[in-house]
Amino acid sequence: MDILKNLNHRLSLAEGEVCYGGEEDVKRVVSESPIQLPEDYIEFLKNISGGDDGGVEFLVDDELEIVIWDAAMALEKREEFSSPSSQVLWKKFGL
Repeated sequence: MDILKNLNHRLSLAEGEVCYGGEEDVKRVVSESPIQLPEDYIEFLKNISGGDDGGVEFLVDDELEIVIWDAAMALEKREEFSSPSSQVLWKKFGL
């Protein structure tokens, strides 16, 4: 299933480039994920990971923004959120 072709009518692509690529980053996301990722999500990552935008942004009802990181940005943020200083923050908020 092509997620981008089957968006809910309430969603529209706001920013970011839908650019196929980033295969190595996607493979790394899949291999480092603590859970098994669904195939359609992996295909979606491949469809948004070829550009330099860091991901795509969707609008819900032209009001709410949802940002989905591409594979490279997800890996970068994973490292950032796994840092010791982030762990202190997570513990502070009980996460």
